[in-house]
Amino acid sequence: MQDMTRRTFIQLMALGVGACSVPLVTFYSPVMAATADHVLTLNHHELSEPDFTASVGDRIRIVNAADIAHSIYVTYGDGRIVSLDTQLPGTEKSFVLEAAGTVLLRCWIHPVIRQQLQVTPAQ
Repeated sequence: MQDMTRRTFIQLMALGVGACSVPLVTFYSPVMAATADHVLTLNHHELSEPDFTASVGDRIRIVNAADIAHSIYVTYGDGRIVSLDTQLPGTEKSFVLEAAGTVLLRCWIHPVIRQQLQVTPAQ
């Protein structure tokens, strides 16, 4: 079996697979790896106040403690929007903070739900 694996590897290298522009393994930058984990709770029509300092790379978990569905989206200062899709009651969604500055969280379904996070640069 080991000889067959070695032979397959040599054949792939001969075909130039080792030099292709698309890597077989993707390495993520430190920004994509969560450095701290924070929780915000959705209650009926409000998102809890943050009791933490958020930094780039931190993971924000949103727990839907309400008995209704929500659909949170994140807006960064440069205008980028990240949708967390529909979140049913009793479920959790999460995302990793990608940029420093003011980040706005809102609900597509209930626009009255909004919360701002001040995000500091990665340490």
